[in-house]
Amino acid sequence: MTTTQTPIQIQPSEKLLLPKTPLPPTTTDPRVLILYGAPKVGKTTTLSQLPGCLIIDLEDGTDYISALRVKAHNMDELERIAQALRNPPDQYPYIAIDTVSAMEDWAEIRGTERYKNNPTGKNFKGSSVLELPHGHGYLWLRLAFQELLGLFSGTTKRLILVCHLRDKFLDKGGQEVAVKDLELTGKIRNITASKADSIGYLYRNLTTNQGKLMVSFQTFEHVSCGSRCGHLKGQNFEFDWKKVYKELK
Repeated sequence: MTTTQTPIQIQPSEKLLLPKTPLPPTTTDPRVLILYGAPKVGKTTTLSQLPGCLIIDLEDGTDYISALRVKAHNMDELERIAQALRNPPDQYPYIAIDTVSAMEDWAEIRGTERYKNNPTGKNFKGSSVLELPHGHGYLWLRLAFQELLGLFSGTTKRLILVCHLRDKFLDKGGQEVAVKDLELTGKIRNITASKADSIGYLYRNLTTNQGKLMVSFQTFEHVSCGSRCGHLKGQNFEFDWKKVYKELK
């Protein structure tokens, strides 16, 4: 006996209402903040002064300061920390990864392991996936880095990524120009920067500010920085967390 089934009736969803007027901002402070600068400029010490900020120390940089910190010395430890931060989430109002430059080094190790375990890389005898010809290894590096960074998505409302400084030189009309940039590789640098709401360059200048720690969000050709946040866009000031995060006031 054949039973005739009644077709399932799919009800049309409610009409989508599109905005007719500009909507106000939903946030003012950077959700993802990148801070970078030269070694020993004071990046880690500054993080320790942000109330409620958990520093995930990947380079033993907190050994000499009092800080809310947890250390990771390898990828497995980093994954355990991320898991603990997810249960429950938002345990800390701020989480800082110090540094993502070290995280990239670990991603190179993981990317190499993944490639060697892949059928296409079973005969690879090199020590790093970056030894592959024609730059093919950078894809494996990039995927591993994104995986590690993605571990901390949703663990806090304010994520801070600390990065080392790289001085690079570009040819501008036949003239070599020094540029200050994030110490990250190729597309990893671009992807990480694109995820950030603000990128601040930390520096000290004995001549103009008596060696005080300064931060620049001014967009210049020779310095990689900038901000989507109105109160930081185009600004250069003596570093103060209350100026970075208005919610602290």
